[in-house]
Amino acid sequence: RRGRLLNLCLTLTAQLAVLAGVASSAEAGREAARRALASGDALERFRAFVAAQGGDAAVVDDLSMLPMAPVSRVVEATVDGWLAAVDAAAVGQVAAALGAGRQRIDHRIDPAVAVELPVKIGDRVSAGDPIGRVAARDEQAAEQAAERLLGALRWSDQPVPPPPLVYRVVSR
Repeated sequence: RRGRLLNLCLTLTAQLAVLAGVASSAEAGREAARRALASGDALERFRAFVAAQGGDAAVVDDLSMLPMAPVSRVVEATVDGWLAAVDAAAVGQVAAALGAGRQRIDHRIDPAVAVELPVKIGDRVSAGDPIGRVAARDEQAAEQAAERLLGALRWSDQPVPPPPLVYRVVSR
């Protein structure tokens, strides 16, 4: 999966570089981004970004410094088939209900809770396969989040092609 995410990030970075006037073309911007990743410059800039926002840049190199929710629940596929659709708004609502986002402006964000969904549209799964994870403050919240997460997924008994990462580029 890292390949698809990397491709998306390079595509977006290339377009931003062109818009910012620091690359003459998307290809040049993409190549510059690749070089920054390979040399470690991108990671160093990310550390600086974290520090500039008041965070501890050491976390970039030691993820164990991040808070962890006490309950971690694996979410398993309930059917055999191909993932056909994900209701992204519903997944966001699951995360918000756990505390990963605000439902109201006065709500506090809990950085320890999470919803992970590594399965992608087009993936083939079997019932019982792990397809995600919920990190929650208690068992009841984890159970509810897992059920709601499964409700946000639609399955097909036929292969489903993955959607493109970028549908089109809108230029100036």
